[in-house]
Amino acid sequence: MNADIVVVEGFVPDFVLDSAVDFYRRNNCSLIITSGVPVLKGQLLFDYKTYADISMAYIIRTGFDSTKIVSAPAGTVQKDRTYISAMAVREFMARNYPGVKSFNLVTLGSHARRSRLLFRKAFGREFTVGVVSVTDITFDPRRWYLYSEGFRTVLGEWIAYMYARFLFYP
Repeated sequence: MNADIVVVEGFVPDFVLDSAVDFYRRNNCSLIITSGVPVLKGQLLFDYKTYADISMAYIIRTGFDSTKIVSAPAGTVQKDRTYISAMAVREFMARNYPGVKSFNLVTLGSHARRSRLLFRKAFGREFTVGVVSVTDITFDPRRWYLYSEGFRTVLGEWIAYMYARFLFYP
């Protein structure tokens, strides 16, 4: 989708962050926004307290222009992390980019469908949310059921999507 802003979910592995930067450059975008909730394990080991901040720092350390990226971290949550992260991005965009009505969301493979659904719920019908699904390199996506990581990921995301689609209400 043609949009000027790239939103990347902060929980994703480094190869997805690299793909977000590549997408940004190929499409001549103007801004990357990282999202994410607080890190709950190992906080004393990190200078960054949220996945949004960790991802932003990683992207900057790869040589990306620090004036073209911002972090929109969410607060502490016990459930619905993706939706709460989407709400934090929405609030950030409403304050800083009120005229923007579209963006591309970059996320990891099987999480993409649920992320798009929840970001659409958070942003409402007046926004267009594109999604860039980056293939998970930890298992063969065509034969995911043969890998413990693939089986857990795909099955877990299917269950989470069903919850988000049929049981979740903002």
